[in-house]
Amino acid sequence: MNKLNLLTIILITALLSSCVTTPPATSRPPQVKPLYPQHIALLLPMQGQYASTSQAIQAGFLAADAQAKQQGSPSLSIKLYDTSGKNIQSVYQQALSEAADFVVGPLSKQDVTILAKADIHTPTLALNTLDNGNASHNASLFQFALSPKDEIKQIADRAWQEGHHHAIFITSKDEWGQSLQETFQAYWQSLGGTVIANLSFTRNEKDFFNPIRELLVDNALANAQALEAKQIKGKKQNRIPPARQDVDAIFLASLPNQARQIYPAVNFFYAGKTPVYATSSIYSGTPNTQGDQDLNGIHFIDMPWILNGSQNRFYAFGMDAYRLISYLLHAENFPSNGVQAATGTLYLKSDHRIYRQLQWATIQNGHV
Repeated sequence: MNKLNLLTIILITALLSSCVTTPPATSRPPQVKPLYPQHIALLLPMQGQYASTSQAIQAGFLAADAQAKQQGSPSLSIKLYDTSGKNIQSVYQQALSEAADFVVGPLSKQDVTILAKADIHTPTLALNTLDNGNASHNASLFQFALSPKDEIKQIADRAWQEGHHHAIFITSKDEWGQSLQETFQAYWQSLGGTVIANLSFTRNEKDFFNPIRELLVDNALANAQALEAKQIKGKKQNRIPPARQDVDAIFLASLPNQARQIYPAVNFFYAGKTPVYATSSIYSGTPNTQGDQDLNGIHFIDMPWILNGSQNRFYAFGMDAYRLISYLLHAENFPSNGVQAATGTLYLKSDHRIYRQLQWATIQNGHV
């Protein structure tokens, strides 16, 4: 080979080499998220005041896993970690050290608040929500709860859409009831509504008739009618005193036994003319035809699981926590129209909370 040909080959080789892009030494193929995790850590307080709740959640969670396996889903490793009386960060780190690639829990609001301040990189579905103003900015932390505050907003929306603007709110004096009252008042006013009055009662209240009479009766008109009856010979005074006319909706959040006393008293003074909207707390979930006769006509919301005849809300909560896992691993693809589930239609909002849309129900002849 002569020098000219050799030089030509060298030039062509150099030109071809310059056209080939060599990937940087540090580049790696893109990581593909798995459809399912391999090791799930379930963090629940199995002792103390939350033991029965945790047991129901665990049972629902494992039942959903068994059902998924029957339908052909891959077998997942699930390990329970008892958080009772323990440092939640230590329990969480232990789960990660034992290969957990998805965490469900913790349950208590205090533990969720502590965990929300940690540097979390493993997908985690907390079974409670942070208080307002304590939003988490961690992209790996999701919050899911059976929140009565979400129910309050849903029933307020329904009443507003049906044209009601002037409301009375009835609930208990304890922390639970007062928290709901504050939530309702703020949300109802944000819609443009007016809260005419609130009635709070103790958990061991025996007399509901008189407080509700004081709340609902138009005393000025009642006194005028009484005076007129005295002045006009033979005129009989109405047995039922006149109801106030500045209220067009009543909201109730109470336990079933209290609701069965409150609702008839409301109906006595308003004769069923003013709609009463209630949270799921007024319905036990256990059929009680005789007792629930006193709730005939009340409008309330509850999860499909209860309205379809099942009885344990936290069992359904555990089922849905399991079902959310595969959706949250790919949260960017969470269905915009929600996920139909046992506790309601579930939506993932931008604050990484799971919101539930519940179903409406009315009690007639003691039946839902």
